[in-house]
Amino acid sequence: MQPSLLDLELLRTLLEVIRHGTLRKAAQAIGRTESAVSLQMKRLDDLAGTKLLEKNGRSLRLTPAGELMTEYARRFIDLNYEAIQAVSGFRIAGRVRLGLVQDFAESSLPPILAAFSRAHPSVEIEVKVERSCDLETLFLQDALDLMLFFSIARPPARLASTLIGSVPMVWVWREPFDLAEELRLILFEPPCVFRQTALKHLSRHRHRWRLSFVTSSLSGTWAAVEAGLGISIRTQIALPRTLASAPILPGQKLLPEVGIYLAQREHTASAAVNRLQAEIVKSVRNNLLGYDLQPLRGS
Repeated sequence: MQPSLLDLELLRTLLEVIRHGTLRKAAQAIGRTESAVSLQMKRLDDLAGTKLLEKNGRSLRLTPAGELMTEYARRFIDLNYEAIQAVSGFRIAGRVRLGLVQDFAESSLPPILAAFSRAHPSVEIEVKVERSCDLETLFLQDALDLMLFFSIARPPARLASTLIGSVPMVWVWREPFDLAEELRLILFEPPCVFRQTALKHLSRHRHRWRLSFVTSSLSGTWAAVEAGLGISIRTQIALPRTLASAPILPGQKLLPEVGIYLAQREHTASAAVNRLQAEIVKSVRNNLLGYDLQPLRGS
């Protein structure tokens, strides 16, 4: 007997249920009734031969089998999309000059760019990885078609940027962490929105600090924190699993959120640029879901 074939529609619904936490909210998101979504999940359980979801208070959570199925669901749906794009991708050609901050270049974007290249073999992608301020200079010099960057304030109109989402800033440290009277800081070279926020925040709360390590490299920042040279400030994007993070220090207020913006040059817009822009927006928004932020306790 041949094994059952999984239905991509059922897998999409499973991902929506996990994303929203309940059948009701998932049903609202996909435009179905709650009973229809419930039947879809029962059908998926039957195909899998085991329960994929279980109650967790008023919400739902994945069983171990459900966690495994979710991993496959994302891969199946991505592969399905990639196959469709690959067939139509030969119609799209050209060149895209993309600028990225290091956080995305070291986390979610490389797999997306690789998939895009496979789906659109006639498109040439040129990527520059720099700080937000350096990317802005390149963009204004007409050296970039797309630019993904951080900003707290609304960027100037000349950047023609769109807000994709926002993410909390966090303090980053290596455990165990000793919250001494004087903080040792690991920061980027100026100008840097994270550096500016850290110094303004500590000054406002009259917390003593000194610079222990200054760099323009994200990997250098992580290495310095891992070595125990001090505490830094960033987001959880590309954060090494060996480091801890929290949006607040004892006795202080929450750090602000930082906006993630995508700028696109209108006069260089093409089918290739527009398609990659849509892929980046989708990828970034999907990767912004869920941050487990715990308060930092001084010793």
